[in-house]
Amino acid sequence: MKRLSFSFLIVIVLSFIIVHSCSTEQENTVTPIVQTPEPEEQVKQLDSDGDGVIDSEDYKPYNPFLTYDDWGESKDEYSELFYTSDISELDIEGMIRDFRMIEDNLGKFGGEFYFIGPDIEAALELAKTYCTRKVERGQLYYYDGSSLPDGYTLEQIHSACMSEMMAPHAPTDWTDTNGTFFTNDLANHVGIFERYRRAKVEGAFAGGGIANRNWNLRGAYYTSPQGYDPLTYKEGTPTWAYLEFLLIEFVPYIYAIYNDSRETFVDVTGNTKRLGGGPDWISGGRNFFLNYILRKWHNEGIYTLPSWASNTITESLREYMSSVMSEVQEQYVTCPNFRLEDLFSSGVPPNGSCTYYQIGAWAHAYLSHKVGNPSVFTEVLMPKVNELGFDNAFQETFGLDFDQLNSEFKDFLSLPLEQQLDIIPDI
Repeated sequence: MKRLSFSFLIVIVLSFIIVHSCSTEQENTVTPIVQTPEPEEQVKQLDSDGDGVIDSEDYKPYNPFLTYDDWGESKDEYSELFYTSDISELDIEGMIRDFRMIEDNLGKFGGEFYFIGPDIEAALELAKTYCTRKVERGQLYYYDGSSLPDGYTLEQIHSACMSEMMAPHAPTDWTDTNGTFFTNDLANHVGIFERYRRAKVEGAFAGGGIANRNWNLRGAYYTSPQGYDPLTYKEGTPTWAYLEFLLIEFVPYIYAIYNDSRETFVDVTGNTKRLGGGPDWISGGRNFFLNYILRKWHNEGIYTLPSWASNTITESLREYMSSVMSEVQEQYVTCPNFRLEDLFSSGVPPNGSCTYYQIGAWAHAYLSHKVGNPSVFTEVLMPKVNELGFDNAFQETFGLDFDQLNSEFKDFLSLPLEQQLDIIPDI
């Protein structure tokens, strides 16, 4: 195991999104240190992680890197990148270069990102690293580093984590039940790392973010890179597709980091979400920004295509958004009374076939034009959420509430396409 701190994709993109919604199945992590009982006065003086702050005053006594609640902060700290040993050196180098470019331009949050290739043994090796790290930091929702579940040892907790990440390839002899901690059907459980490994074998891009304020978990899982090494390049795939792919999860990751609430609720789709993070379309409609920023970086020389690449970014942003508007208009016919805040990734009541991807992309474009900043969501809106809450941050940023937005946006959708495209940057 090696370590180091979307134009849409024309390959199949699988999305196992564990993020901003933070479903329980994805809140995985662990922590270790178990202290023997001490007299009460002595316990107060313990400094379990050796950071110079006694446990009674420490934000996370079992996390040696955290002494206060730093959620919602952008900081001068690159993410840690972990990847399986079956990835070529050129792919690793290119992935790291692009990831650092993203962080340099969109923000550094000190997360951890895992890149999984097709080899089972390599994925198991990376899972061991992951689980050891989570146990040591008490970042597993079934082990917080302070006390073990009844009847379990640290070794069994680590083994449970391995099953959560790599089943059916990891042993399940740590439990005698049919389901524990992360599933009610252990015999048929497919581990999180294993999902991405299989996606890679099938030639797909797959990614999913993970953000959990309670455990200070931030990062994502990705299938391994391609497009940097001509020997691993899949013919017909744009060489810049993987950069789009990295951005596809990094942007909602930013949104999740600025989520101010520890409280959760279950939405109509059955996903567990955090209060205060805003409606789903905010994240789901990010494709306008992703396509804008990719072209901007390319035009400015911040991002360059590989020297051996035969394809270029030829479709303009207006051409791309024109095709998206066609899909928006098709959906609008079926749900003329939609509200943006009620849109989800799949067609569920009350909006039927309307989803947040296309409609949300144009809502992003509309609001970005309104304030004259295509990067307004990442640069202005989200940094305000932690302090103000989403609704107040939204009104302060755009000068309107959701009722006003829905009314204005539907008026905009009735305009001729030429007028709609006038708000899109000519890039």
